[in-house]
Amino acid sequence: MKKLVSASYLVLFTLLFLACSKNESHYILADDKLPERLDSDIYPVATKPGEMVIGNEQAICTVGETVTLFLPYHVVSDDIQHATIAVTDALTGETVRDLKMTLSTDISVLNVTVPEEIQGTSFMFVNVKVENDLIGRTLNVATKIVAYKQTSEDAVKNAFQVQ
Repeated sequence: MKKLVSASYLVLFTLLFLACSKNESHYILADDKLPERLDSDIYPVATKPGEMVIGNEQAICTVGETVTLFLPYHVVSDDIQHATIAVTDALTGETVRDLKMTLSTDISVLNVTVPEEIQGTSFMFVNVKVENDLIGRTLNVATKIVAYKQTSEDAVKNAFQVQ
């Protein structure tokens, strides 16, 4: 019985030693350092009371609506610091709104209708309130994400009109 207990301890310690030894085989094919990358594109569908494709003549809003714009992104080896969207008058170039975008991980996203195609992905969003100062304007939108090492920008001219 004493030999059985001693042998089982030997087996147990051997298994523990092998389990704790560092296996570096998965590092053989990996790069030493992944290159930093930050990509983003304004999603072509905005939500308001319903969905609307931005950047075409049918993208029309009225005062009192809130248009939600989305910015899917992909980031590698970097951390996002902040993101903004500038809404400008297409005719004059005047900035009419300069808004901070919100990460989709924010709990407030529950109050936003997210297009099915981007659900489950990394994205940012912003709610643009359509108020009286925007009546009769065609608006451009431009986004900028700033990370520690990279930035990403995108724009849509004539994104939507306000009536």
